[in-house]
Amino acid sequence: PSVALADKVPHKVKHVFDAKLGSAGLSLNELATFAATLEQMIHSEAMARLQAAYKLSSHEPMQTLPQGKARYVIQTYMAIYLTGLNVSATRRYRNPIANIEHKYPGWNDTLKFLDNLQLEAVGNRPDYEFSDITDV
Repeated sequence: PSVALADKVPHKVKHVFDAKLGSAGLSLNELATFAATLEQMIHSEAMARLQAAYKLSSHEPMQTLPQGKARYVIQTYMAIYLTGLNVSATRRYRNPIANIEHKYPGWNDTLKFLDNLQLEAVGNRPDYEFSDITDV
């Protein structure tokens, strides 16, 4: 389980966690704390990817986007996620969607999934706010 923490927490914290897990295991309270920590880490990573998707799409997160541009930001987010693009190095990349079919053959099915998800989560409105895109 401490592998899930990877390099996201200090070595000392991982050591304490491993020691506790190796002895008596985790109490319910400790397990809940661990789950909340993982949830926060996942949320932070997702927000970093979304910020990078906006940046790579030449848009600002607080900017209202027309549906087509919002769709492109969502597709860019998914391309970052699927290809494992390093979001801290996004300045080096221009278009993570270009030639993605070669890296991820299921991309066309992913686009259909995203379109359905977008329609279900936000509806067919003409403009999208940042919160709408995070809902998708």
